Amino acid sequence: MADTSIRLPAEVRDRIARLADEHGTTLGEMVRQLAESMPTNDERERILQHNLRYIRDVLGIDTESQEWKEAVAHTDAQLAELKAELARRREATA
Repeated sequence: MADTSIRLPAEVRDRIARLADEHGTTLGEMVRQLAESMPTNDERERILQHNLRYIRDVLGIDTESQEWKEAVAHTDAQLAELKAELARRREATA
């Protein structure tokens, strides 16, 4: 495995180093674990398509129906509200 260097603000490097220490691993291994814990857009799309196939094929739900689309829109709106609230709370504590 080739090593590389990345530039980080000192506080970010220190936080990753602290996490690595608390998990009994190296800084490089912690960066690898953090990177692997977040799916890429392509990976998220594959997961979504897999889940939609399961919903259609196994659960028998029509994911093209108006009722499904309304449920998805409602869920998306709730998620947006939660994200906005989280952002407000972070700003309030910053």
